[in-house]
Amino acid sequence: MARGLHAWTTYAVITFLKKHNFVHHRTNGSHFQYKKIADGVGRLVTVASHGSKNIPIGTMNSIVRQSGVPKSEWLEEQK
Repeated sequence: MARGLHAWTTYAVITFLKKHNFVHHRTNGSHFQYKKIADGVGRLVTVASHGSKNIPIGTMNSIVRQSGVPKSEWLEEQK
């Protein structure tokens, strides 16, 4: 089993965010922003569209941090 995040497409990330109650906030060019307010804390996640290409690992780590969703849930989803 892989230990880190890998092989996420833009579509997969957006689907995951929607499952965790994020809603589309706005689009600026190829960048989609999703937001969620939980426990009085607002979260804004920016996802760059890479077409059908996988999102780079560093970018995925940034998306995970922005979302506030535990990394373990992201790892469970990619199984």
